[in-house]
Amino acid sequence: MRVLLNLLPEEGRAVIRRKYYARFFFWQSMLLLSIEVFYLVILGGVFLVVREKHAIAAEAEAERARTQVEAKALASYESKFRDANRLSDQSNRFDREHIGWTELLRRLDRIVPDGVAIVSLSTKDYQVFVVGMAEEREDFLEMEKRLKEESCFPDIKAPVTNLFSEKNVEFQIDFSVKPECIKSATNL
Repeated sequence: MRVLLNLLPEEGRAVIRRKYYARFFFWQSMLLLSIEVFYLVILGGVFLVVREKHAIAAEAEAERARTQVEAKALASYESKFRDANRLSDQSNRFDREHIGWTELLRRLDRIVPDGVAIVSLSTKDYQVFVVGMAEEREDFLEMEKRLKEESCFPDIKAPVTNLFSEKNVEFQIDFSVKPECIKSATNL
C-alpha cells in the first residue's frame, strides 16, 4: 500500500509549481530560440549561396558577352587571313603554272645555226610552232638535226615540203617541249 503525504504548505507548492513552469517555459524558449537560430543560419547560408550563384551567373554572362565580341573579332581576323591565304594561293598557283618561255628561247638560240632566221614562233600547251627561213637546205637540216638531238624536244614534226628548195628554204617545224625543260629554277 502506498501512502502519499504532502507536508508542503500551499504557498510552497505554488512556488515549486511556478519554478517548474518557469523552467519549462525557459527550456521551451531556449529550444524555440535554438530552432530560430538554426533556421536563420540555414536562411543565411541559402542567401549566400543564391547571392554567389547570382554573382557567378552575372560574371558568366559578362564573360559570354566579352567572348562574343572577341569571337566576332576573331572571325573577322580569320576572314581576313582566309582572304589573304586565298590571294597567296592564287599567286603561288600562278607562279607554279606560269611557263617560263625564256628557257625555250635560250635553247632555240643555241640550236639555230647561222643562216637560219625564225620568222614566227607560237606556242600552245607545250607545243611550239616555228616558221622560218634558211639560206640553204643544209642550214635547215643542221637545225633539224640539233633539234632532234635535244632531249627536251621529244616530238619533232617537219613536213617534207621543207626540203623542196635548195636555197632560201621556207620551213615550218612543230615540236613538243617537256614541261621540266622550260621551267626555270625560280619556278620550281
